[in-house]
Amino acid sequence: MSARRLAAIIVRAVAAGGFAGRPRPPCLRAGLMASWAIWLGVPACAQERAGAWYLQAGPAAVIEDGPNGPSRETSVTYLTAPGGTTWGWLAAAGVFVGSHVSVEGEWSGTGVMHAREPSRYGMTFDEERRRVFLTGNVRAHLRPGDKFDIEPVAGAGVVWHGGSSQTEYHPPWLPPGQQVEMGPGIEHDALATACLVLGADLRVGGTRFAVVPSFRARASASSDDLTSRYPDGTPRWSFAGGVSIRAGF
Repeated sequence: MSARRLAAIIVRAVAAGGFAGRPRPPCLRAGLMASWAIWLGVPACAQERAGAWYLQAGPAAVIEDGPNGPSRETSVTYLTAPGGTTWGWLAAAGVFVGSHVSVEGEWSGTGVMHAREPSRYGMTFDEERRRVFLTGNVRAHLRPGDKFDIEPVAGAGVVWHGGSSQTEYHPPWLPPGQQVEMGPGIEHDALATACLVLGADLRVGGTRFAVVPSFRARASASSDDLTSRYPDGTPRWSFAGGVSIRAGF
């Protein structure tokens, strides 16, 4: 019989009335039972084992800068990818391959970035853009036995660049205040390129349940199709910070 099992039996017996058969006060019994529950929970939170897995998900604030600055209200000759700060999300599922290392798949995305870009010949481009990342990551668990653990993350994968556009025409011969001409809305096909991700999480809690503040820096490759869509440039870097909930199994 293990020491943990023996201690559990002793605490249960004392909480139920002791070995002498005398009843214990309700407050003492409640305190002993609470202590027993907490004590039994410590090893489950303090030990990582190969094959254990977890799910993690939560919102994140995403920042992407573009070549023309965050306002996107300046006149441009060629179309520029919009940037700015949006609310995105992060979700991951991982499995431990050792007490200090896990591998995971991470799915994350930005919110919709919007820009109105005045251009030549009385045209204004109304652009929307978003990104979705799918990466395979390796996560290090520096202090898996503690309630607080810093977890560096690194990985690589694919990013899909989606978006839409619409062109407004402002003919110079029309008087001010008259209705502008609107071109048809165009939904762009999602373009896929490679990406790298670096980051770190702070786990607050045990392996069964934890709150996890996180940071990610993602670098995306370009392509000829992406350059054709945004000739004046597309942000390479995407930075995200958020808070997730993690459940271990």
